[in-house]
Amino acid sequence: MYKFARFEFVQRLHQPLFYVFFGLIFMFSLLPLINDNIVIWQSIQHFSRTSPYLIVRHGIMISIGGTLFAGLLAGASLTRELDNRFANLLYAAPIVPWRYVLGRFFGAFLVSLLMLSSVILAIVLAAIVREGSFPPVAALAVLFFAYLLPNVFIVSAVVFSITSLSRRSAVAPVASIALLLLFLQPVVDLKWPYR
Repeated sequence: MYKFARFEFVQRLHQPLFYVFFGLIFMFSLLPLINDNIVIWQSIQHFSRTSPYLIVRHGIMISIGGTLFAGLLAGASLTRELDNRFANLLYAAPIVPWRYVLGRFFGAFLVSLLMLSSVILAIVLAAIVREGSFPPVAALAVLFFAYLLPNVFIVSAVVFSITSLSRRSAVAPVASIALLLLFLQPVVDLKWPYR
């Protein structure tokens, strides 16, 4: 299983789509924190750039959109063999199929987690540039362990499962968009004090 996960991780890191997604998430995270003219949510001007509330809230807002990219990466990892008609030959080899599938899943999950970790990198860079100090490590840990890690795992698992059950790569974007809409529903329903 480790060999398959490592293979998937390295293979995804060699594809330009990973770097495009990483760069998009990084820039959408960095620009609102550095430039006051770019606003993605209304009350960002009322907080210091290193406040724990801003770090967690901004990371959540950006990573909700990033779950779309995480789902696309996770869904495409297993269907590559099905699209190339290589799956029958692969499963005829002396490998255990569940180890292969779990290895591919964990490789895609780690790549998606690395991609969404660009949010934390952007928050750290913005705090150093704007405030001249490192942001609170506790807020970064809460963002990573309480939000990014579980959500990337859930999105990757759901999209990977739906894609593997349907055996079609076109299902991954649809499942990713459906999960994005499910994640956006609670954010839209929040009662903001600034309305």
